[in-house]
Amino acid sequence: MEQLKRFMEKHGVSVEDLAKAIGVSTIYLQTIIDEENLLGVETACKIQKALGISAYNLLCKQLSKQIKACIEEIKVEKLDVPGHVFGNVDTRAYNALRRYESRHRCTITEEQLRDRNFLKTINALGPKSIEYILECPEKYRREECLLAHV
Repeated sequence: MEQLKRFMEKHGVSVEDLAKAIGVSTIYLQTIIDEENLLGVETACKIQKALGISAYNLLCKQLSKQIKACIEEIKVEKLDVPGHVFGNVDTRAYNALRRYESRHRCTITEEQLRDRNFLKTINALGPKSIEYILECPEKYRREECLLAHV
């Protein structure tokens, strides 16, 4: 809980004083500050009431760290689901791609939708500029089209 630790140091709040104010043991609070123990919702709310630090922010930062660590540890193979682009492309951009397909009677392949550079370019340009990137001559790379358009 780096945010909590910095706040306490900056304002001269001791672990003992905060623990007493929120009704927990000093050891328990220290393990939360040292990130050896998880901060619970109730304790976060007590800290918010005692210090004015947002319980939501404290919990979100903790959860964000947990998710990042979990994603790095878990080894799962991506499942190939037809028609699904693994959340790599903005929904509005994806819908614009599909509208472009139907209007121009062309097909945007699943391979294109899985191409990270293609998706980054599409997301960077946004839905209004998708036609430009799709009509870009084959001899140019997508990145060059992006630079030319921006």
